[in-house]
Amino acid sequence: MKSLSKFFIASMATAAMLSACSSKSATETEKVAPFVTETAQWADSATVGKSSVSVSIRAQYPAKGPSNLVNATRAWIAATLACSDTLIAGVHEHENDANDLFKYVGGELIKESQADLRSSKEPGMEYEFMWDITAPVASDSCVTYTSNFYCYTGGAHGSTQVMQNTFDAQGIPFTTETMFAPESLDSLRQLVATNLANQYFHEANVDAMKANLILSGDNVPLPSTDPAFYPNGVRFVYQQYEIAPYSAGLPECTIPYSVIRPYLSPAAAALIP
Repeated sequence: MKSLSKFFIASMATAAMLSACSSKSATETEKVAPFVTETAQWADSATVGKSSVSVSIRAQYPAKGPSNLVNATRAWIAATLACSDTLIAGVHEHENDANDLFKYVGGELIKESQADLRSSKEPGMEYEFMWDITAPVASDSCVTYTSNFYCYTGGAHGSTQVMQNTFDAQGIPFTTETMFAPESLDSLRQLVATNLANQYFHEANVDAMKANLILSGDNVPLPSTDPAFYPNGVRFVYQQYEIAPYSAGLPECTIPYSVIRPYLSPAAAALIP
């Protein structure tokens, strides 16, 4: 538990497997019952000598709506909470009830942290795990979920991870490859780089922005995290250290629908909110 990479690799891998499990491609939206969420939250803490651990989870949890969509988004939330090997193995057994899921995740993390803190030679450690999971888009045609996860288990600073996905009305999550036309990906990469330079780094152009980055090549890649529909456009977000140093945070940009529409696949373009 002393390595943050274990938590992030586990949760990103689980979410990726969840997306890959769908063999269906995104289809045209059918008329469905409204998708409804309810806010659920859970928090607890424990001490080990002079050290402590705290866990906080808050989410707009899927309450009712089309069964495929409710099941898919609940599974996605469970996957984003699976930040350790134990949780990967058991988290989906609890996804049908938010309180049960959060209690299970929090309880396992506190138990694992207590064991780690007992063996630690650094007194006064304060482990922290915190999730804020929201649905910025929940329309008749699609739902977007985003998870902000902060974790601190020692070292100079904590780390933050952002996960996001947009689901069609059938519960099928979009990836970069299914949201955009294959022939548009190179042009899309350049469009994202330009908007990243202007919106996030406040630079006049991409070349000026590169002084802020830690890339080895000339091209700014598309984010490893899938893009997602937001109220004002498609959001692209990079993880810490993906293209920039820790001090730069999580670089992101949102490209308006009016600009990005020509790059979208037909299935994605049909779902623009």
